[in-house]
Amino acid sequence: MNNNLEAGEFNIELKEEEPVWMDKKRYTIFALPISFTTYYLTPTKILIESGLFTTREDEIMLYRIRDISATQNIFEKLNKTGTIRICSSDVGTPELLIQHVKNHRKVKEAISQAVEKSRKENGIKTTEMLSPHHNHDEMPPMMECPF
Repeated sequence: MNNNLEAGEFNIELKEEEPVWMDKKRYTIFALPISFTTYYLTPTKILIESGLFTTREDEIMLYRIRDISATQNIFEKLNKTGTIRICSSDVGTPELLIQHVKNHRKVKEAISQAVEKSRKENGIKTTEMLSPHHNHDEMPPMMECPF
């Protein structure tokens, strides 16, 4: 094998995406971003970096997202923040909470639009899974995120 690579180098060009949105989990009564959790939305994925001494990085490809919802408890209302819950078909991260972020409704809508765009670009169509015994005249049963 004839290669001129040094240890840790790549022989391909890696595509790095610029985030279209970024925020930190906000704690305290003043909603200051004093946290070691950062959320990123890129055109193809959601990325979460968390931790102080050991950093953990989780990601979900946008085309795997099945459902998005937003909540806002009383403390989040006071701080003008909210939480976004994402259900996905990702085996490693079936449920994701983007907690205590500013402009949570706009972020939820941005994620929804990015998911649809990613599905179109990847040629992925969404279909509802119905059991063979399901009466097709009725609404399908709601699918919950596994906990």
